[in-house]
Amino acid sequence: MKAKIIAAIAFLFITTNLTTQAQGPSPGPATGRAEGIYNEYASATGGKISFNVQTLSQGPLSDLAGRPFSAFLVAPTYRVESDEDGTELTNVGFIEPTGSDFVTQEMSLLPDQFQDVGLPLQMGVYRRLGITVSIGADSRSYESMEFCWASLSRCRLLDPVVVFLQSKVENRMRLIADGWGKQVTFTRASDLASGPSAAATSKCGFASNPSVTTLTETAPAHTVTHSGIIGGTTGIVVTKHLGQQSVTISCDSSCVPHVTVSSSPSTATHAPGWTTACANIGAKGTTGSQVKGIAQTKCTDSPPGGPTAVARVIVVDPGTAKVNTAWTTVGRVDPNGVILQDSCTTVSGTQ
Repeated sequence: MKAKIIAAIAFLFITTNLTTQAQGPSPGPATGRAEGIYNEYASATGGKISFNVQTLSQGPLSDLAGRPFSAFLVAPTYRVESDEDGTELTNVGFIEPTGSDFVTQEMSLLPDQFQDVGLPLQMGVYRRLGITVSIGADSRSYESMEFCWASLSRCRLLDPVVVFLQSKVENRMRLIADGWGKQVTFTRASDLASGPSAAATSKCGFASNPSVTTLTETAPAHTVTHSGIIGGTTGIVVTKHLGQQSVTISCDSSCVPHVTVSSSPSTATHAPGWTTACANIGAKGTTGSQVKGIAQTKCTDSPPGGPTAVARVIVVDPGTAKVNTAWTTVGRVDPNGVILQDSCTTVSGTQ
């Protein structure tokens, strides 16, 4: 009970101190940069997570000099993690970190370190934000901080709950700007027909779409980076180059299924103390008229003090249409991959 009272008094002191600081020189209007980042993160999950953002206080960034971020924010024990699958964020959920994690290290840094990447304290302002995050029926509230340099068109967001919030959004926006996306090509049964009697012949196509006889899906290679609150190239802690993955399935004129798979390896680099691991695999199989192909790669990362990153994979039921992959991963996961499955069926005429 005594510890809880002391923690409550400390939290009240921090809140009062920041509010008092905000009564100094006006930092100007709120930038709304943080709101945009939270909205984009939510969009990337397909609405599986939502955020409510409120400004609690604001002031000149120079008022925070000389003290670590932990002096202004109380980091909850829980985190929000997600897998970054191209432009989508999947498997989003609350977790309880074990031991030291990246957020703990971030909170020990000083705002003064912004100056190391060309962001002077005297030119910046901060906002202390009240965040309510909801995943399904589970809603939790905490605080984060936004730091902006209007004249430099730069903002950084310190969120003690959503791990790599800003860098994940920046990865997504860069891929969208580059036009990245899974590429799909196909051949129709009608494209193979020729001659006046073609319409009366028996053809073969996929059960899901009889007009299609060949389908290829490719997940292009791409790079993701994860950086801390300070930002800049020196602030990048993990870079992952995810290899291209491609699968082609087809049905021949005798309704026999075929599959080809191409899986390129991935690589990762990391800051001192971090660990990374990457693996990739191609798997395929047919059973009767059924066909399935898998091309996957995953890279994981883990911060200093955390468990060693692991990425291992084996094939289950190889050579059959039940073929699958079983992954063992430790750390934050960034995947790239394609899974295609269907069956061949006879159809009359052309579609």
